Amino acid sequence: LMLGHSGGYLEDRPAVLRSGFVRGYTATGFLRTTCTMMPGDSGGPLFNLNGELIGINSYCWEKEYENY
Repeated sequence: LMLGHSGGYLEDRPAVLRSGFVRGYTATGFLRTTCTMMPGDSGGPLFNLNGELIGINSYCWEKEYENY
């Protein structure tokens, strides 16, 4: 599960919740997911289904398997 503020943070708008799954890790240790990300989501948390923080959104690309 991923939380983010697509398009940037707005005080009166809650974070968007998205779901996906882990596709693996890069050679440099970044977690790759299928959670759809948009600009503005960077810095948002990534949780597993136990509610544990497993990552921070840092990079999105056009293809769903290029989200880190």
